[in-house]
Amino acid sequence: MEKDISALELHYLAKELSALKNGRVNKIYQSETATYIQINVSNEGKKFLKIILPGKVYMAETKEELEESGKFALALRKHIENAKILKVNQIEFERILEIQVEAKGCPLSLYFELFKPGNIILCNSENRIIMARDYHAFGSRMIRPNIDYKYPTRPVNLIEIEERAFAEIMDKSNKDSIVITLAVDLGLGGLYAEEACLRAGIGKSSKKLTEDEKRQLFISCKELCDIAPKPTVYREDGTIRHATPFELISLAQLEKIYVPSFSAGIGMLPDIIIPQNMSDKERLRLESIYNSQLRQIEEFESASIDYQLKGEKIYSNYMEIDSSLKTREKKHGRFSVEVE
Repeated sequence: MEKDISALELHYLAKELSALKNGRVNKIYQSETATYIQINVSNEGKKFLKIILPGKVYMAETKEELEESGKFALALRKHIENAKILKVNQIEFERILEIQVEAKGCPLSLYFELFKPGNIILCNSENRIIMARDYHAFGSRMIRPNIDYKYPTRPVNLIEIEERAFAEIMDKSNKDSIVITLAVDLGLGGLYAEEACLRAGIGKSSKKLTEDEKRQLFISCKELCDIAPKPTVYREDGTIRHATPFELISLAQLEKIYVPSFSAGIGMLPDIIIPQNMSDKERLRLESIYNSQLRQIEEFESASIDYQLKGEKIYSNYMEIDSSLKTREKKHGRFSVEVE
């Protein structure tokens, strides 16, 4: 991820955010650039789901100094304050995150559309729209109260697609290259489409594939959907450029930093792009927010180094630690330890 989240990245982020299950929605805040949903999670305290439309969502540890304000935030709070989170999931293989909640005994769904122009939509148990951040119409698709919520879908779902259907898409594609077919038709996005080609040993500019190449590319795409998470950020010229849920071979030339979670990695990407044609007062305000984010990035990097050192310490003493833990567990039952 560089700017907007891809469908594949949302696939991994939704799994990470499933830790919010059984949490309670507490407060909702709104700034000029972001919406924060404060969630109280048992044994973990306050968490902030930060949404920056059109394409960014992640779990933040803190928020800007804000009062509960904004017409949308106040209206949404009336519907879901103290709601219990039942489930967090991605809609098919789309850039849409759904949070199912129970508010005052009624099941509701909160949808985050993470494609341009972006939207936040609240629906009832029958999936009829109660309210939305923005109301608009795109051809036959409308967003307004009291109508069924219909989201745009692509013909294929990369998570569920079988090899034969995948091969047919490759054969019938009229795109200029296979990497564009993967990025657009299958929804991988450019970064992960290139990664899939690289892992399959296929040139990204290829147009026609042999049967073996199609098979290898299919396997590569499926593997991208089921890799053990290893959240990583990549830095270039001193600036964090990418946050990914796992390591990418295609970014091996960049400096990499492991982070505790994909959310933490997304949070390290700058939110604010400062235009040149703005007043000095507005520039100073945005620069203040940007500098605050840079300080948070430094804190994340420091924590990342600390986690890495702890991991190395555990690994270097694994046999001794494992034996000691098993002996103690037999005597005292399960317990937890802290590594200093």
